[in-house]
Amino acid sequence: MVRISDLSPNWEALAFDLYQENEEKETVNVDDVTSDSETDSTEEIDAHALITTLYSDQRKTKSEEGKGVKTKQEYALLVNDLEKQFVKKKMKNYEKAITVEAKHKRQTKQEMNELQRDMKY
Repeated sequence: MVRISDLSPNWEALAFDLYQENEEKETVNVDDVTSDSETDSTEEIDAHALITTLYSDQRKTKSEEGKGVKTKQEYALLVNDLEKQFVKKKMKNYEKAITVEAKHKRQTKQEMNELQRDMKY
């Protein structure tokens, strides 16, 4: 919730960028996750990811029926929904990375077994 006070009564336009700040950059390698994709790709989550931009332009603002002032609770729910979407995206990236690592683990184990069999012969 952001509250702006001492705003000039003659204000015309206002913009507010909402960023998600992470302590460090996260890199998730998601190569070979889908069967139809054969290229390696790395998805990066920026340390300052822009979530949304809120605009208010008093010159264009007209009162419409059915659109009232949102309460603090409605804004809190909106922020929670945005945060939930961000976390879901992050979880999806981690799931892709886990899938890739599991595949690499199976391949490495298979190669180790083949090398052990070759050592016996």
